[in-house]
Amino acid sequence: MTFDISLFPAKPTYAGKWWSVSFEPIIGSGERINAIIVARGVDGRYEIIQSIRDEVLDSIYGTKSEAIKAMVSWVKDSLNSHLNSSVNLEHWASPISGFAISKHAEALDDSLSGILRQAVRLTASLGTLTLEADRSEDDDRSSQKQSEQWSTRISDEARRLNPKISDYFGTRVQLSSAHLQTRFGFYNDVYASNFGLMVPSRLSASINSIKAKVYDLESLSRSSMVLKPYVLDVIVGIPSYEDPTIPPKTVASMRSYVNELTELALKEDINFIPVNSALEAAQRIIKIAA
Repeated sequence: MTFDISLFPAKPTYAGKWWSVSFEPIIGSGERINAIIVARGVDGRYEIIQSIRDEVLDSIYGTKSEAIKAMVSWVKDSLNSHLNSSVNLEHWASPISGFAISKHAEALDDSLSGILRQAVRLTASLGTLTLEADRSEDDDRSSQKQSEQWSTRISDEARRLNPKISDYFGTRVQLSSAHLQTRFGFYNDVYASNFGLMVPSRLSASINSIKAKVYDLESLSRSSMVLKPYVLDVIVGIPSYEDPTIPPKTVASMRSYVNELTELALKEDINFIPVNSALEAAQRIIKIAA
């Protein structure tokens, strides 16, 4: 009996190698968490990603998470400098104690991104798997906290670039005769914006929060009690669609939500502004408002 091999998928043709880098939260404890993945193809291309998401670090380490993120960033910079002059990590030494190569392997896939996904799947349970875990959609406290941290980062970046606009962040405005005030991310006589964050691990809760911010801007636009700014934005932090730690199904949902939110905002002459960093958001604010 013969088999028709055409029925089987073709063998991947893109070859490369990956390394996982772990860190020891308590030096000498032996506990290790994989935090960085490095992948390099035979064509010389390479990519370095953080395999443990920021929101996971926030959940685990709380107020100490910013220090952990800074260390991970420093190590990524070191890896990048090393790979600019070397084809592998054999002689790489971490600039920070506690970080080390934990595993490496040869790999085949359709692309460098595919190799990165393999490495995350095989070494980083706090990467992709945290996005696929079952969660209660009613519990949006984590999403709300991350959104608040995102807003703080935007205002910090903007104040650094232009201190003169500091007083316009977090402004509360009375939009109706009811003695209630609505808080906006930024508000002055020229420009108003709200800040949202699309959190892949809590997508439904974060989308509901973003919609609420759009509706607040809509209320501002229709209010007869306040001076209406010329430009209204909802600025939303969105992870890269190419992030290997985000499953394809989640990426598809994110794309769909972006289209929905863009249409929702435009109906009320509100600009939907997707950004990948707080710095991008701050630059948008200063460009319009300053």
